[in-house]
Amino acid sequence: MTINELEISLRAFCSRRPFRPYLIEFTSGVQVKVKHPEVLRQQDPPFVFRSTGHGFCCYSAKGVVRVLDIPKT
Repeated sequence: MTINELEISLRAFCSRRPFRPYLIEFTSGVQVKVKHPEVLRQQDPPFVFRSTGHGFCCYSAKGVVRVLDIPKT
């Protein structure tokens, strides 16, 4: 994903009202669940994700495959 594509995707998912959790999938296959819109920050150029109990994770747009809704069960 390009940085522009990721920024647009994150803005769209974070601005939904009411907010609904979503997933970020990385090229490694790992998926991260975003449970709150304020756990992500863009720290030029990487993005920073704050994970509950796991500290912080920094990643670049190149490592992201897609941003997607969590399937309803």
